[in-house]
Formats: sequence, C-alpha cells, structure tokens
Amino acid sequence: MMWSCQKFQSSSSSTTKQQQRQQDDENHMLAIGFADGTIYLMKNYDEVFPTIIETSLINIKMEWSMNGKFLAIGGHRMMKTQFSMNNGQYLYQNIIKIYHHDGTLIRQCQLDFHHQPLSALTWACNDRRLFIACGQLLFVAWIIHGYV
Repeated sequence: MMWSCQKFQSSSSSTTKQQQRQQDDENHMLAIGFADGTIYLMKNYDEVFPTIIETSLINIKMEWSMNGKFLAIGGHRMMKTQFSMNNGQYLYQNIIKIYHHDGTLIRQCQLDFHHQPLSALTWACNDRRLFIACGQLLFVAWIIHGYV
C-alpha cells in the first residue's frame, strides 16, 4: 500500500501553502497492490468503487511521486526464449509503468536486463529521476514532466 501524500517539500518548490492545501485535498490517493498485479486507487479507505488498474505484472513495486501526481509501478513478466525452452529457464521482462493519480497510463518502458527481476524503485530529485534496481544493477530514468 502507498499513500500519495507529499513526502517533503524542497526549498525550490514554487507552490504556496494555499495551493498546497487545495492540491492535498483533491489528489490524495491510496494505492493498494495485489499479488496478481491488480492495483486499486482509492480516495479514502472505505471507497466503494475504486479505480482499478490491471498491470499484467507480477512482483510489483510501486511508489507515488513526491508531489503525489504520478504512481510509478515496476514489475516483471516471465518470458521463455528459444534457448530457455530446452533447459526450462525463464527470463524476466522487467517493465516500468507510470500512471497519473486518476489511473491513466502515461508511459511504459521495458528494461534491457532480463537475468533478475526488478527489486526496487523510488522517485528522487523533485520527481525528475526514478531509480530502479534489478539485482546488482541500478537504472536511473530521467523524467521530463512535459512528456509525462
């Protein structure tokens, strides 16, 4: 589960306290992830009709951006290649998906590392970076908000 409240406010942020309070009241969302890759987005704990996201990923990791506007979700699918058909091994298709707080898919990308599953992700640098770990590797995604 992840709550979309603002984690901290950087000194470089340009929002006023009034704007921040209004944004907080409108945009707080609770994201609940299930083992099958389904995610419920809820505005409060007793919401009857949550927004449902079907990610088609397993072993998902998720985190809200620092301002609570975007939800980054990472996970993997299992894929079998010609080589792995003979020895029964699978490769991991690691995928990152970024959703708007209303559940709209904004971007999806696949990582070029198939030997281990995605193990962690986190936002950084005022939502301009996304750090993604897969085994011993660390991927850094640069986020350009005009395109996200």
